[in-house]
Amino acid sequence: MPDSARTRAPAGSGHRAPLVALRFPASPTEVRGALMRLAAEWEGAGLAEEDRGNAELVLAEVLNNVVEHACKPGGAIAVSARLKAGTLAVTVCDGGAEMPETLPDGSPPSLDGADLPEGGYGWHLIRTLASNLSYQRISGWNCLYFQVPMPSAAEQSTPVEGIVSIERTKPE
Repeated sequence: MPDSARTRAPAGSGHRAPLVALRFPASPTEVRGALMRLAAEWEGAGLAEEDRGNAELVLAEVLNNVVEHACKPGGAIAVSARLKAGTLAVTVCDGGAEMPETLPDGSPPSLDGADLPEGGYGWHLIRTLASNLSYQRISGWNCLYFQVPMPSAAEQSTPVEGIVSIERTKPE
C-alpha cells in the first residue's frame, strides 16, 4: 500500500475491522506523526476533546515505551483502534524485545527526597486512564491490548462506521 494510502469500508457494511489502523517505523518522530494522524481521525469521528486527550496520552506513553525500551531503531509498530460501546479498544504490536511476564503495576514513583524522578509516571498514567490491559507475545510480536473510556462516543446518536488504514512500513 502506498505511503499514507487510505481505505474505508462501505458505510453500513457491518465490517467490524478497526476504526483506525497504522503501521510505522519505531522512532520518536514517527510516533509523533502517528499520534497526530490518530488525533485527526478521532476528531473527525466526533469524539469529545477530553476523550481524545485521554486516548492520546495513554497511546503516547505506550508508544514511547515501545520506542525507548522494546524496538530497535526502524523496527515496526502497528496500532489499531476500534470504537465500540463507549470505549476505544486499542491494540499496539511491535517486533521488539519481549516484555516481562507481568505488566508494570503502575505505582507512581516516590516523591520523597530532594530530586524528583525524571520518569516512571508512564505506567501510572496508563493504568489510571485505561482499563482491561493485557499483553501477549505472538509470533515474535509484543501485543498490548487496552481500552480507554469514550463517554462522548456512547452519547452519539450516529454510530461511527468504516475503516481507515494508513501504512508506512511493512513488518519484517
